[in-house]
Amino acid sequence: MDLSNVVSLPSSYNIKDCWVCQSSEKEDFLDQKNERGRWISPCLCSGTCKYVHHECLSEYIDQKWSESGIGAVRCPICLAEYNVTFGNNPYFVYFALNCKKKLHSLQSYILFISCCELGVELIRIYSDSTLNFIFSFNTVLMNVTLTPMARYIIFPLVVSLFGYLKFNFNADRFLLKS
Repeated sequence: MDLSNVVSLPSSYNIKDCWVCQSSEKEDFLDQKNERGRWISPCLCSGTCKYVHHECLSEYIDQKWSESGIGAVRCPICLAEYNVTFGNNPYFVYFALNCKKKLHSLQSYILFISCCELGVELIRIYSDSTLNFIFSFNTVLMNVTLTPMARYIIFPLVVSLFGYLKFNFNADRFLLKS
């Protein structure tokens, strides 16, 4: 019997389980890629909740920050506060994350106001011809031109919609890696 290809696994009582992604050290060992990073024990928990992948914990912290803003993130079980460090320039990270939050709300306001103004312009353009068509049964449509105000509405509306669709990614994660 050839035992040269036999791989020894860690014993079952020491196997670590990640409480975020629910994978075990055994799966990482068999996978040989270990894309989730090293195992850490960031808080006071013990037992099955003691260990977590470094990458999984980073994603968990990013998710909590995106839900409630930058602040203390705690372990959901033992409520110990995680000690988060930001590379070389933490002030830039705080500034960038706060700017992202402000720009997101500004983009929402611009989109709302642009939609309202576009609605007012459409009502102004089509109200006379529609009312004339409904009440006098005259099918001749009026010559419709856009006012300068309508032209100024279209650009911010398109830019805001494009921003929502194209650039709505998790910038927090990108900034923390650099």
